[in-house]
Amino acid sequence: MFVALAAEAQNNLSFKTEELKKVAAELKLEGLDTLKIGYTFIQKNNHQLVVRKAENGMVEHIGIQLFPEAYRQQANGAVLDFLESGLLCNTYKESIKVYGCQIRQGKLEPDAVSSKIGILLCSNGQ
Repeated sequence: MFVALAAEAQNNLSFKTEELKKVAAELKLEGLDTLKIGYTFIQKNNHQLVVRKAENGMVEHIGIQLFPEAYRQQANGAVLDFLESGLLCNTYKESIKVYGCQIRQGKLEPDAVSSKIGILLCSNGQ
């Protein structure tokens, strides 16, 4: 019965974008439905990930933590999200084939012109 409830809760979890949903699946991030509202920090493969949930329970951001929580309250959150998401994309480029990036001929390149978070950092500087 517990397994059924956990599966049902996971199905009810919502994400701001389809890419975030795919990133969570690719990185096998479990228990996102049980996270508190706001920022939560998760250790994954020697990296401190940051996940932000909105008051409606929707996952709005997944990235590698670059900034202390106190700084998030003072700075432009969209810029911080952009940088952290870009680092996540670049760090996990072999396992994440979504999030505005893809691998072509062994080189990480951005998808077609898009406004997806992380594209500039995922272009590998070229």
